[in-house]
Amino acid sequence: SVGQDADVPLDRVRVWLDVISIPQRNRSEQKLAIASLPTFASSCNYFVAVAPDTVHANTRVACGARSYRRRAWCRAEIMSCWARNGTRDMYLSTSTGLRPLAPSDEILVEALDVFGGDLTCCRRGHGNGEACDREELMLPILGLYAEIYRDREGVAEEAYGLIKPYRDRLFPKNFEYMYYEGVDQAKEENPLFGDLVEAIELAVDLDRAADDNPIRRSAVPNFTPGTSAHRGLQRRAAHFRRRRGDDEGSRRTSTSARSSGVYSERSDLSSHSSRGVLSNPFGATDGGDGTRSPHSRPPSPSRRRV
Repeated sequence: SVGQDADVPLDRVRVWLDVISIPQRNRSEQKLAIASLPTFASSCNYFVAVAPDTVHANTRVACGARSYRRRAWCRAEIMSCWARNGTRDMYLSTSTGLRPLAPSDEILVEALDVFGGDLTCCRRGHGNGEACDREELMLPILGLYAEIYRDREGVAEEAYGLIKPYRDRLFPKNFEYMYYEGVDQAKEENPLFGDLVEAIELAVDLDRAADDNPIRRSAVPNFTPGTSAHRGLQRRAAHFRRRRGDDEGSRRTSTSARSSGVYSERSDLSSHSSRGVLSNPFGATDGGDGTRSPHSRPPSPSRRRV
C-alpha cells in the first residue's frame, strides 16, 4: 500500500481527488482552482490515474488509458506532477491493476503535450465567445516551465533535457480557436504563449547573471505577448456584435416587409446599422469593418409613428 511504501501510518495518508476538488459551478472559483492545479498535483507523493477500460456513460465512447492521456486537462495534471517529481511514483490504475503511467519517453512526451490534447470546449464550439481552456491553462504551465528552466542544471536537468527538443510543440506560440457562425464552423489563429517562453528564459538568465555579464547590456527583444483575459473579453464582445448584427438585420427585414407602413425605423438607427455599429463591454463601439466609431452607445431601437 501507499502507507507501507512511504513508511507512514495509514491515518496520515491524504488523498486529493480532482473530480470533487475543482469547483464546477462558480466560474471565478474554478479559475482560482485551475491556477492552483500545479501546486496540488506537484505536491502529491503518488499520482494514480484511475483509467480502467470502460464506456463513457454519455457518449458511449470507449475509455481507458489512451483516452485519459488524450485529454488536455489530464495532461495538465501529468505535467504538473512530473515537472517537480518525475514519473517514478506516477501510475495508471487499469482493469488489470497498477502499471507505470509513462513506460517510455515517447508516451511521456505525448502525455506532456497539454495544448495538443482534446478539450470539450473546442468540441462544443466555444458558445458565446467563451475563452478556450487552453488559454486558462497557459499561465500555470508557463510557471512550471519557468521552474524547470531555472533548475535545468540541477534537480530539473533530466526534465529539461526531455522537453527541450519539443519546446515549440509543448508551448505553442499560437492556437486555433474554433467557434460557430450560425451552423458553420469557423476558425481563427489566436496567440497562446506568444514569446512568453523566451521572455521567461531571459528573465531567469538576467536574474542569475553577474553584473559584468554581457547579457545585462544587451537590448531586450520586442517580445510578442501571449493570450490574456482582455483578449477573451474582446472576443466575447465581437461574438455579441456579430449576433446582434444578425438580429438587427432580421428586424429591419421584418419591418420593411410590413404592408401597412405604420412604423418606420429611426433614420439614425438605419444609418448606424448599415455600418454595423454596435456597443461592446468597453463603453465604445466598433464598426463592422473593424474601425473605431465615436459613438459611445448603440442607437436606440425605439420607433416613432408616421
